[in-house]
Amino acid sequence: MESFSSLDGFHQILNKYEDPRIRNWFMMPSPLPTIAITVVYLFLVKISLPAYMKDRKPYQFKNFVFIYNFAQVIFSSWLFYGFLAGGWYSPKYSLECFEPRADKNMIFVAYMYYLSKFTEFIDTILFVLRKKDNQVTTLHLYHHCVMPISSWLAVKYVPDSTMTFLGLINSFIHIVMYSYYMLSAFGPKMQKYLWWKKYVTVLQLIQFVLSLVNSAQAALFGCLPTAISFWNMLQSTLFFMMFFDFYKHTYKEKKLPTKPTKSNGTAHTNGLKHIDINENDIKCDKKL
Repeated sequence: MESFSSLDGFHQILNKYEDPRIRNWFMMPSPLPTIAITVVYLFLVKISLPAYMKDRKPYQFKNFVFIYNFAQVIFSSWLFYGFLAGGWYSPKYSLECFEPRADKNMIFVAYMYYLSKFTEFIDTILFVLRKKDNQVTTLHLYHHCVMPISSWLAVKYVPDSTMTFLGLINSFIHIVMYSYYMLSAFGPKMQKYLWWKKYVTVLQLIQFVLSLVNSAQAALFGCLPTAISFWNMLQSTLFFMMFFDFYKHTYKEKKLPTKPTKSNGTAHTNGLKHIDINENDIKCDKKL
């Protein structure tokens, strides 16, 4: 009985400052369903599915991968339009707060954005079933685990506030990102047209800078509850650091090591002949 009483007290604290307009919406009264689904997701992609795939050949799922990514492009496009139509087409801006001219549809769009974080779990499940384990990184898992609870907090307490700016820019980036994944499903013949892959990461880095600035402004002038503002600032900083590290190690050119040279600039190779080498002409990409 005491544990149930403690749980009730926990929910009372959570619900004290909730937006009453979403009080009875599916999965909104408590964060426990969101946390539970995320824990099940982690169990699947880190323990259950890898064990299942251990002695099996990777699945291909080419048609499903294309259809899934196409659906995500359409869904992300709808979300982006929804955030714009819900108030970001003509935002209110002052030196204090940057906010949408929110209408009643903004809350529904924000809620659908929150639910979309669960459909994105399919990304990781496909990676595991296709044995693309190099793509199931710490960054990837952290991102997919944090976003559902962050989105739940936003919808629970400030569903039509300046926080929806993050949903706006993230939806746009997902249009670009899932378009890339959709095209890459066609295989090697499409790779020469996908030279813009690294710019998806650049867009993500810009997103986190904008998110950090937006959240810092909200914290400074009280446009959002202080706890939510600082949570957003923390996550924006962590994401920027992790994505920048990924970008640096994936796309930044590295120099090949060169053998010691004599004073005349001539290098020996296996004692057979002399070759003039300009170290600035030798570079390679470090790829994951």
